[in-house]
Amino acid sequence: MSIPGVMKASGTVGSEVTNSKITVSGNSAKNVIAGGGSAGFKIASVEMSGMANVNSVNITGSKVKNSEITISGNSAEDIKAIGGTANVNSVNIN
Repeated sequence: MSIPGVMKASGTVGSEVTNSKITVSGNSAKNVIAGGGSAGFKIASVEMSGMANVNSVNITGSKVKNSEITISGNSAEDIKAIGGTANVNSVNIN
């Protein structure tokens, strides 16, 4: 589950989560790959970032007040982050 944040490419301006219960429970994930990286050449450079949020709650640039977040009973197998980020069975608040 992702809650949008300020200045994202999609143009969202953030959210506010108040008096809420967020639950990620009883999920299973297998064989997930998050790929990304960068390469530079004399005439150009390329940068790709990969992110896999597996059985996770990711909140960026939003306010969370008087709320409860529960991650329980999930399983994840064979999760790989190659030049990217894999958040597995986690809560990330930035």
